[in-house]
Amino acid sequence: MERFLYIFIHVGLPLLVLVALLRIRPKSRLALLGNTAFYLLLLTFVYLWGQWPLGASLYFKYVVLAILLLCLWKFFRSWPTGASRKSRPTPSSGQTGLSQQTRISGMEGLWPRGVWRWIRTGVVLLLAGLLAYPVYQLVAGRSYPEEPVTLTFPLRDGCYYIASGGSNQMINNHHRAGTPSQQYALDINKLGKMGMATTSLWATENSAHAIFGEAIYSPCKGRVLEVKSGVPDNQGTSMDVSPEDGMGNFVVLDCDGTIVHLVHLQQNSVAVASGQRVLNGDLLGRVGNSGFSQEPHLHFQAARYQADSTLVGVPMEFGGRTPVRGDMVELP
Repeated sequence: MERFLYIFIHVGLPLLVLVALLRIRPKSRLALLGNTAFYLLLLTFVYLWGQWPLGASLYFKYVVLAILLLCLWKFFRSWPTGASRKSRPTPSSGQTGLSQQTRISGMEGLWPRGVWRWIRTGVVLLLAGLLAYPVYQLVAGRSYPEEPVTLTFPLRDGCYYIASGGSNQMINNHHRAGTPSQQYALDINKLGKMGMATTSLWATENSAHAIFGEAIYSPCKGRVLEVKSGVPDNQGTSMDVSPEDGMGNFVVLDCDGTIVHLVHLQQNSVAVASGQRVLNGDLLGRVGNSGFSQEPHLHFQAARYQADSTLVGVPMEFGGRTPVRGDMVELP
């Protein structure tokens, strides 16, 4: 059921908007404004929020963008202009000007006619208003308020997708008050064929994910603080793990005061030991699906200790870029 819902949000919802665009013809300018605002905000939300390689394909986001542009085109095409009103033919005998205008443009004026149309227009305007703030949050979350720490991206050989990352909870699942060390964490997936994270839309087994088993390299020079390696990988979306194994298998590094976590590694793949010194680019382990993880991915975070000994997350920069949800990192 959860998988079906995820696919519906990424695929079904945009297609429903497309059907509505093609079939629904607002009868007033206020209704046209309300419908257009609602469609634009909904499509923008799905475009920015969507985890496209997981819910469909990376390329389907461009289908959503095309529907968004179609929505704008239809709005400008449908909006009555002064020139079009002047060019309307004179009403024939027995036909009022209003009925002739309605037959030609479909518009009955600025305001809706009838109680039902007022209610429908009001509901659409309310929904558009409710969507405005989440869309604003998605846009605002694409920039970081703090200076990032410079690291090396921990994966190689492929095109990687940032499934979660940014400076607020709307765009980053980890940005919560209760877990300050994770506030700028990234979830990373790898793109396979057709811009998908898996071999097929419904695939859930670990081996079907392009990132499963990918080598993880040290993003910095430092010392290994802690490791864990024996937690079994989850099968599919099942997360039957105890709280103490929530991180699954992991490596924690101290890189000159920056504490780096690489989490959800493959069982028995960790290649370093606690206390070991590592150089930038040393092999640490492989991507898995252990701990509180519903699909193979790499959870990657950096944090620093504050004066009160609280570990607080910091943004990460790779080659001059600070990636957020929806960004891609291509590596040779």
